[in-house]
Amino acid sequence: MPTPGARLAGALYRVEDAQFDVVDVYERDWGYVRVGLTVETEAGPIAAAAHTLPPGPFAAPAPAFLKLMLDGLAA
Repeated sequence: MPTPGARLAGALYRVEDAQFDVVDVYERDWGYVRVGLTVETEAGPIAAAAHTLPPGPFAAPAPAFLKLMLDGLAA
C-alpha cells in the first residue's frame, strides 16, 4: 500500500475515535501503524484509515487471525 489503481475486496466500518484509540494500542503491539487513505466506492470516495505494517519483509497473517477477519467479513 499504496498502489495507485489497485483493487481489493473488503469492508468499511464506521469507527469512533475512542474505538480507534483502543485498536491503535492493540495493533501497535504487532508493529502496525494507522495510515489515512481514500477508498473509491460505487457511491464515491470515502476518507478512511487502515492499519498496515511499515515497509519490510512480508509475513502472512496467522491462521487464527485470518479466520477472525474472514468470519467478520461473512457476518
